[in-house]
Amino acid sequence: MNIPRSVWPRQVGYSLRASDALKVLEVAIARILEVRLRATGGFRTLFIFAAYSVVFAGSAESGSDDTTQQVMNKATITSQTISVEHIRIQSKRPFAEVRSKLEDLLPRLDQSISEALSRGDRERAKAYGANGPKLSSFLVRDHGALLHVAGLQFSALQYEIGNPLTASKMTRYQLGACLYAPLRVALFEDQQDRGVFEYDKPSSFFGQFGDDRVTDVGRYLDSALESVLIAAAS
Repeated sequence: MNIPRSVWPRQVGYSLRASDALKVLEVAIARILEVRLRATGGFRTLFIFAAYSVVFAGSAESGSDDTTQQVMNKATITSQTISVEHIRIQSKRPFAEVRSKLEDLLPRLDQSISEALSRGDRERAKAYGANGPKLSSFLVRDHGALLHVAGLQFSALQYEIGNPLTASKMTRYQLGACLYAPLRVALFEDQQDRGVFEYDKPSSFFGQFGDDRVTDVGRYLDSALESVLIAAAS
């Protein structure tokens, strides 16, 4: 097919990107086909037009994939499947009694220790490690209250429990460990209004980092957390 010069793209003073060149070529071919349609009006020309449409649709899709690949090349996504041990502690005591006992056993977090750590106060950290509580309550969320919108009345609380100094003994080696510090514990009522604790065993998810220094702290937390929850449930 002889292409009339009138439909050639004008010469430009810079190099076109592949995507821009494709657009120019699409326009040129569209104009050629328009001329042929006017001249012949035949099915052959329509077939050619359809064929070019399929080709350029594929090119456009390929360009989209290239763009996606360019975006993905700016970040790396990895995934890892881990095994987590879930623990349930069923109390024979009423929910309210278990809650009260837990909150008596767990002091509220002393914010000054976090401030001391952020200042790099090693003397304060050493004193807190020797004389401070093993675990403190950071935050309590009332999930039961959220169920009122569904017309339900249940007692369900989520506790954030931990120790800033203990957390720093893991994150100094594996920053990703901050995802799990502080720990989360659920306390809710069963159908007999008895308290139930559920939580994931710390060492089972801290072990994913493959760092014995972190896993050892996780095992320490296994023991410390289990002790306080059993005491509250008993």
